[in-house]
Amino acid sequence: MPPYKIILLYTRSIGTKYQKVLGVVAALLGDLIRVVDIQSFLGQTVLNVSFYHFDILTGAGDGYLEEMASAYNDAVVTPMTQLQADDLLHTEREWRNLTNETDLFLDTEVIPGIRTGDPLNSFTSLGFMLNRASLVTRNGFKRIGGLTEDMISGNTVTFPSTTQSDMETGFTAALFDGIIQFGHPIIVKRPIPKPAVSYDFSEISGCSFRRIGTQNTRKAGRGI
Repeated sequence: MPPYKIILLYTRSIGTKYQKVLGVVAALLGDLIRVVDIQSFLGQTVLNVSFYHFDILTGAGDGYLEEMASAYNDAVVTPMTQLQADDLLHTEREWRNLTNETDLFLDTEVIPGIRTGDPLNSFTSLGFMLNRASLVTRNGFKRIGGLTEDMISGNTVTFPSTTQSDMETGFTAALFDGIIQFGHPIIVKRPIPKPAVSYDFSEISGCSFRRIGTQNTRKAGRGI
């Protein structure tokens, strides 16, 4: 068993907040986990940021972020690459526990898109809406970049095979290792406290594709 760290435990309050008490473990029920999926496409950086509520009742020792990363790659990154040009690379995924502000894992496996068509520009994206289950937050959005020209005709997108439903499922999927559920995705209200010892969030009631859109920050000369 890896050595434990002394951090903060949390008890649920009014369904959407966690308050601190002292405890001993690495990750605890209710910890806020963030993953930043860092991608490179046509010289631009493309980011997708997601948040997960840590779900193991008894907490977990070191290595839990690696398990969550593996499950995330299967649930989210793999179906996303079915929509992305082979010019796009998922260069790394940065995992952080925003509650204990200690645990960090950098998944440096490079995962390319699989589509061989001519790439579109770096800023055109497919927008998926995460439907909030409460009024605590706004609805969330995920925007997938790295598209190919053969997917888009005017304002219409043609999804290959089952990729639309696979992506909608992936964005709402809990992260498992076998039968153990490590965490599930949530929508977090901004700004997020530092450390996130008490944070507001909404559960996600569903996900649906909304529209083709653009991301100004992904345009050449506009940073990320």
